[in-house]
Amino acid sequence: MGYSVEAVSFTLKGDIPFAAGCICTDESAEECRKKLNALRDLDISSRDLVGIDFEIAAAVCGIFSDGGTGDSPVVAAGCSVHIGDADIPDGMTTGGVLGDPNEDPVSSNDEAEPLKGGFNMMTLSGSPGLAADTDRGTINNVLQLIKRFKDQGRLNDEALLDDLFNSFGITTALLVLDGTGNDGEMFLAAKDKAGIRIYRQ
Repeated sequence: MGYSVEAVSFTLKGDIPFAAGCICTDESAEECRKKLNALRDLDISSRDLVGIDFEIAAAVCGIFSDGGTGDSPVVAAGCSVHIGDADIPDGMTTGGVLGDPNEDPVSSNDEAEPLKGGFNMMTLSGSPGLAADTDRGTINNVLQLIKRFKDQGRLNDEALLDDLFNSFGITTALLVLDGTGNDGEMFLAAKDKAGIRIYRQ
């Protein structure tokens, strides 16, 4: 079974930059894109550290949950949002979520976890988060390198990110960063057979 990454980016009510994406079966890609576009009407009311993440996670889970049937074509879904008037402590970040939409949203535990279809996922506290077609050990190594690129201000380089994924044999991936707080900006990257795409404000 083949997998694709569908992703969208737009400005929400209140001039809030927003990007969302999912890893899904090739057969479900068109339907998943329609569901992602439905998030265009999302009105984020939370402005606090925890509330923002739980509100956007609920929105993403709401469109992709299979209701407990276990037959969802979506492996992982996530989003990134920049809320300029958020009320969060200095040095903290929020506004980025990634996970299995059929699981209850939880805060990052800094550990890799398996997903269906041979994918694994890992999110770091304070960002970033990655779901990819690789093993648990590799995803940790890749995520540490991505964090380094982010800290160096080099993450916006599509070729660099593509080379990194290719060097580890990753062909399908969804990368999400916290977009709010600590001078953050909305950022989501997708990689599949169509190439790499970066969505940023």
